[in-house]
Amino acid sequence: MARIFKITSAVILIVSIYSAAAFTEDYMQVQAAIDISTVVSDGRYTLSQIADIARKNDIRIIIPADGFLNRWEYGLWPFRNIIKKVMTTNSVSLFGIRRYLNLVRAAQRKNMDMIFLNAVEAGPFYYWEGSPFGNSFSIKNWHKHLLVIGLDNAKDYRGLPMIGNGLSLAKPFGIMSLLFFLAMAGILSIGLLFVKMGSFAQQAVYERRFGLLLRHWKYIGILLVVSSLGLLVNNFPYCRFEYDQYHGDLGASPYQKMIDYVNSRGGATFWEHPEAKNVEKLGNVSIETDEHADYLLSTYGYTGYAIFYEGYDRIGAPERIWDAALKDYCLGIRPLPVWAIGAMDFEKAGNLEQCMTNLRTVFLLSHFTKADALNALKEGRMYVSREKEAANFVLDAFTVKDPSTGIEKIMGQELTVAGKPRITIAGHFSNKSSKNVKITIIRGGEIMRVMDATAPFSIGFDDDDNVKAAKSYYRLEIRAEGLLSVTNPIFVKRK
Repeated sequence: MARIFKITSAVILIVSIYSAAAFTEDYMQVQAAIDISTVVSDGRYTLSQIADIARKNDIRIIIPADGFLNRWEYGLWPFRNIIKKVMTTNSVSLFGIRRYLNLVRAAQRKNMDMIFLNAVEAGPFYYWEGSPFGNSFSIKNWHKHLLVIGLDNAKDYRGLPMIGNGLSLAKPFGIMSLLFFLAMAGILSIGLLFVKMGSFAQQAVYERRFGLLLRHWKYIGILLVVSSLGLLVNNFPYCRFEYDQYHGDLGASPYQKMIDYVNSRGGATFWEHPEAKNVEKLGNVSIETDEHADYLLSTYGYTGYAIFYEGYDRIGAPERIWDAALKDYCLGIRPLPVWAIGAMDFEKAGNLEQCMTNLRTVFLLSHFTKADALNALKEGRMYVSREKEAANFVLDAFTVKDPSTGIEKIMGQELTVAGKPRITIAGHFSNKSSKNVKITIIRGGEIMRVMDATAPFSIGFDDDDNVKAAKSYYRLEIRAEGLLSVTNPIFVKRK
């Protein structure tokens, strides 16, 4: 009975919070905090503490995103798995995958007025450059991270294709593996035979030069035994891997493999900080990652990317990489559209409450459930706001309507139109401030119109130029003092 009362109270609270923030009559606006590390990996706060801070700031969706595997390994050839140096820090893998998933489930049960989505930060690939005996030894590309969201099965995490994650990159046992094992076993047998013959030479009466020859065989045998045993142990379980950290840069292929894997398991993938360059030092080892905005064009099928904080100048601004990817989708070159979220990338430094205030991803939910929150991520039903007014700005409407049919669509959806699309845009600040705003409408990858308004504002107009291409889209950039807000696109298809 107490549990029923608790559930009912949570539902009443949710309705009271979001009834005044409905996007349309079918969708409620729910604010989210994405990409916060907990004490499980590199973070300062527990998941319960993060939930408490989020609740105070009217945030009801939490996507924590701890580092999945923070482990770097260098081994000396040909015994890379025996003579090696391993560096590791806290991660989900070290903490325990099942234990971590249970931690998120426990937080969900404790906070019934909130939604928690499982997520990890994954670095599928890195490679070594330079010599461990020199002064220019470095790990390359470690900070090319993907956010993996929505996987609930521990087995799916153990299979994430990334260097160091068990046998996730192992190829099936094949003829080459068998031949290697048989070759090493054969060499071991020959070595043992040589050792036995060399030992026998010390006991038997042979000519001096023949005995010396057999004793030499003993030394050769010892060398063969040690080498073959070392290689047998080093290469266990005798499988080859698709790639490793010793053969240079592989471009976008490891990341594409991760994207395809997560898609096959029903999850979502987002490029985390594609415009960020990272250079740091760990002992005598440099960790270096260049900005990689171009990977958004060389990979396909990912769900989206983090437009803030490091994804705007080269990618999210009008007529840049994001628009190029969206145009590719409209042309049928890409199988899926690309959506934008805001990723806090918060670990220990800074003030979490201030970070939550300055960056909001707002979901449009038809039902306050975990399943619909994940669907909203996959379908692009969200907009992102940053800077000091981010928590106060409310986008009341951004829709495209076909006047001839009355059908209206929102962000992430597609509308088929026969005539001129009707665009509606409305917004206000919850602190009732009257601010001048600049609204930029991007259509099909180009700036279509720039309008000035004063909040609260409500604008409606027909696109007189109509949609020239067979398939296009509209998206918004809204600026004001202390605000930059970006919407996901609405696609329009010509009838």
